[in-house]
Amino acid sequence: MTNPSPLTRTGTLDTVETTSAPSLTRQNTEVSVSECSTPPPGTPHTTGRTVEGEDPSSKNPNSGQGKLKITACNGWEARMKLEDREREKKRVKRARSTTSLREESLEGSQVLRRPAKRGKLAELPSLPLDILFEIFGHLSPVDILHLSRTTKAFRQALLHKNATGLWKRVWENPEVEGIPERPEDLSIPAWTNLLFDAHCHNCLTSNIRTILWMLRVRLCKKCSKNLLVCETVFDKKKKLDAILMRCVPFEKHPSDDMKYCLTEEKRSFVKALESEPGDRTAFVAKKEEGIKARKAHAKRCREWAALIAEVREDELDDLRVQRKVFIRKRLEELGYEPEFEFLQMFENSDCSYRVIPPVPKFEWFDWVDEVKHAKPITQRSWNNRVKGIMVEYMERIRAIRLENDRNMFLEGRREAVALSWADWISEEPQLKRYPPGYFLPTVVDVVEHPRTQAFITEPGERIFPKEEFVAFLDNFHDAIEEWRREKGKALFGLVGDVCKRDAGLKDEESGLEWMELAMVVFSCTEYRYAKHLTAQVCDDQTLPWERSSPTNFTSFTTTDRPIDWHEDTCMFFPEYLHHVCCKASQRNHDEHTFCSSLRKMWDMETLRFNVKASAVVRRLLEACGLGLRTKARELDKVDPRLVCLKCTHGHGVDGERTVQVRTWRSSVKHAMEKHWGSNTVRFQRISGEDADRAKMLEESEWGRRTMWCMHCRDRRREAGPLTKEGLVDHIDNDHFGDLDPGDPDLPDAEGTVYTLEPWDMAHIQPLSVKMVPKMGYPLPGLS
Repeated sequence: MTNPSPLTRTGTLDTVETTSAPSLTRQNTEVSVSECSTPPPGTPHTTGRTVEGEDPSSKNPNSGQGKLKITACNGWEARMKLEDREREKKRVKRARSTTSLREESLEGSQVLRRPAKRGKLAELPSLPLDILFEIFGHLSPVDILHLSRTTKAFRQALLHKNATGLWKRVWENPEVEGIPERPEDLSIPAWTNLLFDAHCHNCLTSNIRTILWMLRVRLCKKCSKNLLVCETVFDKKKKLDAILMRCVPFEKHPSDDMKYCLTEEKRSFVKALESEPGDRTAFVAKKEEGIKARKAHAKRCREWAALIAEVREDELDDLRVQRKVFIRKRLEELGYEPEFEFLQMFENSDCSYRVIPPVPKFEWFDWVDEVKHAKPITQRSWNNRVKGIMVEYMERIRAIRLENDRNMFLEGRREAVALSWADWISEEPQLKRYPPGYFLPTVVDVVEHPRTQAFITEPGERIFPKEEFVAFLDNFHDAIEEWRREKGKALFGLVGDVCKRDAGLKDEESGLEWMELAMVVFSCTEYRYAKHLTAQVCDDQTLPWERSSPTNFTSFTTTDRPIDWHEDTCMFFPEYLHHVCCKASQRNHDEHTFCSSLRKMWDMETLRFNVKASAVVRRLLEACGLGLRTKARELDKVDPRLVCLKCTHGHGVDGERTVQVRTWRSSVKHAMEKHWGSNTVRFQRISGEDADRAKMLEESEWGRRTMWCMHCRDRRREAGPLTKEGLVDHIDNDHFGDLDPGDPDLPDAEGTVYTLEPWDMAHIQPLSVKMVPKMGYPLPGLS
């Protein structure tokens, strides 16, 4: 056989057929073929043609292609056909055929094989060990540990006893200074693995950060249950268990704060103890000394681990800060600086005056995943992924900010309407039209009225002058009357049927005069509200001075004040209309709105009609000889003085018996508190002469005159009961001297500057007095 031509190409032949081999075997042969189809001169000719009339594809009907016969003349064509088949099969595993070439055609041939690709460091293990160890000496211990796990060659070289010098050298590097000394019973690779490789030492679960220093092992939760024994299993009263507790290392597990030991160490100690001949005291003492040394070493390791964790946390914090600054700077360059000011307002200041409740819920900037990652960020990563996520987040913040800005602007308009309403309702024309106690909507009702809302929510950002608000309110009288009729109709539905029948009230009554009737009595279900602590009416002199003293009417600081939380509140006109629970809000202090935190829309949710008190007033009117349609204010002008006949056991006024005399309001409260509103309570009215004498006795107990400022209605701070001097100071301090109080004793100032009739609390009643009336009105019938 002659040598092949120098112009040859080598290829891998996957499938080759022989005609004479009885058995099929897989062979990898290298064949050199000429670029031309004719064999070189001198090459012996071998028959490689197919049988005449035979289709080559019929050799393998399943594949659809005939088996390829290779001769010295068609080597190049055979190689090209094989490559085409490989492309058609999409690089499927080659060499699946078991045919072989004829022996005579294999002589002098070579296998056509493509060289395998190898990495750049593939020849590194073949370098001399001294050169390798010199290179590896500049690495860290954990790098050597990881390198020993890459290939078998590296493992054999780096974990051999000849590599001890290398391990000692890398442990002398400055970057591993401060690490506690290695225990003598651990090899250097094992110590390195314990310190730096965060995986379970049993099942190789990754990211196991907790090291059990006394046990010198890292374990996952599952392996901890299988490989550890809790201290509760041991009985210290048993000798063997007591020795085990002293001689086997235990570690407190962070999951349940219980001490555990390794099952294998327990078994090893028991086996060693049993195999110890003679006296075992020395063996146990040696083990105890070893445990003491192990505890001291574990303590140093914990301190080192805590220091490393602290340093690492500082590094992570620095990375987070750098990442946050980078992202914020890029977003500010994109025009999101107002959004960061909006977010800063929530973090560092009280947002109650800059955000309209409810406060919007959104994810804080520092809590966004892309911001809180403790990873370095580059311009490339910002452009590829982070930018799109953060821009989407800032767009959500921008939508919240714009909505809040609009709400704040509308809030300014609401505030202007509220202040204009307070000024408008205090003007002289309105004071005459709406006297004290007149049933009016609250400032929130006015602002939330559909007509007002249409005025406030006008498009644009124009700031309305005060004159426009005043002109708007001048046309609001019809809306006020409509509101009064609507609320009055709803309130009329609460009145008891008995009261309606006795007072002759009908459901179709359109007026609101029925509200002023003395028999219309309401109570509040929210009796625990602080407003009810005020002593609205005083009963008798037997009560403690702290309860009845007028100086303590609005003082809630006395801890030993005998206030009855369950006392029944009896409210007459107009108190129940202006009651604080109907107008005051219980919202959170942070929810700042135009009407402050003490205003809401008027509602009657806490009101209930007091049937018993209404029946008591009915019997009181009968005792006074007045009609059942008498109004509360008319009864105040009559100002009768009455005696409770239930307290005198049915004995009336006879000029000899000492009895307790009360006002009509105090009599109603007395009947409700002392007699639980019993229908057997009866009253007798004393004569006018005795009533005047009773009033003089009341004045001797205490005399005072209280006033209410007329210009504080529906303002944020309404002044309470004031004396004459207090009224003057209040006008100077709170109204800045814009009002002239005049002389409070003159009748012209009443109704314009002040009023003697409160609208949101009961009249302060004088103390009841004890006296001997000469005579009284005839006793009413007991039927």
